[in-house]
Amino acid sequence: MTARHQIRIGSRRLGRERAAIDATPAPQLGDMLQLARERKGVDLFRAERDTKIRLKYLAALEDGHFQDLPAPVYTKGFLRNYAMYLALDPEEVLQRWRDEMIQLQGRKSVQRPTVAPPPRPISAPRRSVTFSAGWLMALLVMAAVLGFVAYIGMQLLRFADVPAVQLTDPPSLVSTVNAEHILLAGSSGPGALINIHGPNNQYLTATSDGSGQWSREVPLAPGRNDFSVIAFDPVTRRESAPIHIIVSVPLGVVAGSPSPDVSRPPELRLTLAGPSEGASLDPGEVTVRGTTNGGRVTISARSLDAPASPSASGEDHEYDLSVAAGGRFAQTVELASGRWEIVVTAYSSGLQPISQSRNLTVEQADEIVLVIEAARNDSWLRLVSDGTVVRGWGGPTLRRGSSVTVTAESEIWLRAGRPGALRITLNGVDLGSLGTNARASNWIIRPGTQPEQTSETR
Repeated sequence: MTARHQIRIGSRRLGRERAAIDATPAPQLGDMLQLARERKGVDLFRAERDTKIRLKYLAALEDGHFQDLPAPVYTKGFLRNYAMYLALDPEEVLQRWRDEMIQLQGRKSVQRPTVAPPPRPISAPRRSVTFSAGWLMALLVMAAVLGFVAYIGMQLLRFADVPAVQLTDPPSLVSTVNAEHILLAGSSGPGALINIHGPNNQYLTATSDGSGQWSREVPLAPGRNDFSVIAFDPVTRRESAPIHIIVSVPLGVVAGSPSPDVSRPPELRLTLAGPSEGASLDPGEVTVRGTTNGGRVTISARSLDAPASPSASGEDHEYDLSVAAGGRFAQTVELASGRWEIVVTAYSSGLQPISQSRNLTVEQADEIVLVIEAARNDSWLRLVSDGTVVRGWGGPTLRRGSSVTVTAESEIWLRAGRPGALRITLNGVDLGSLGTNARASNWIIRPGTQPEQTSETR
């Protein structure tokens, strides 16, 4: 029967019956992963054991809870390993994850409609401004009046200002010395008259020099000596607020006995706020912080294990810091697992340095999270995690600027075409470049140690 015989009239069928178009949207990434796992016939516990990816991360991927996942660089590694385990295309899985992340961010942003401003009426062109001799004269008079008013205002502020006086020696307002005299020194306005009132109705004066510095040696009596220092401005005829000083001399001081130098600098102090002594910390960055009245601080970290555990950078941990305002300092140090001693030393000009130390332990990580980045050039990779091949010989070449994440419980074996072009990070600690040669070589990575080159093949 030809197509012409298929035509019917009225309510009868015209041509062949056609199936309805399926408009069902494509499944979400989590549904696709769950269906692939169920087809494989494994549960999440078996998938966790096979892929070495934690159960909570697998559940977050299948439920679409991307906010429960770690940083994107780790998430990409989890998705690639999980897709290979489920026999899915890793690139397609990664692309779906990127699309869903873009859609999720798009729903959070609220776009406001753009409202065009109403048209402005056409106005007549402005007339040009011309300056005549009268205008110029008025401007000059106005400038002179404003200058005179500014001068009067400055003079009023000057005469209304109260002179300030500061004390530099002795460094504390309350002190104890074993001497017959003490030197009072400080700063004020240039040419200020410094009035010093002491015990037993003593009255002494001093005059500040051109830079505002002043000093005066005053006698002391056994017991408590109370002094008040007031600066007097001879121009404005105004006095500063008084500074009260208490100097105690132990009873029994004999005249002519040796007197210590009361103008010596204050004692150097150092206080460590963290880490605490004997602390047990996770691998990664450790923050050393504290306060001091010195001007410079050095921080060193030394391994107490034998042989010494290598540092993250392969060099000694040595830092030289300048103390911030308020005497505070802080420095982060990357430490691998093991026992460490941290020594902090404070320095100040003319004083003996002082040090404090802390002994702490950096715990071994429960699992290995290794990030491999092609920092300098492309390189092919073969990766074996706890005896399971996660990236075979036919895997894609790791392009420059891209990275791959591998997890394991005890060790990761890898073979790299260009190890010197790779940069690796183990459990958040930057281990630097993987070797210096450009020839293919095999490596074993374990927590707490530097990557070890091996001749073992897998």
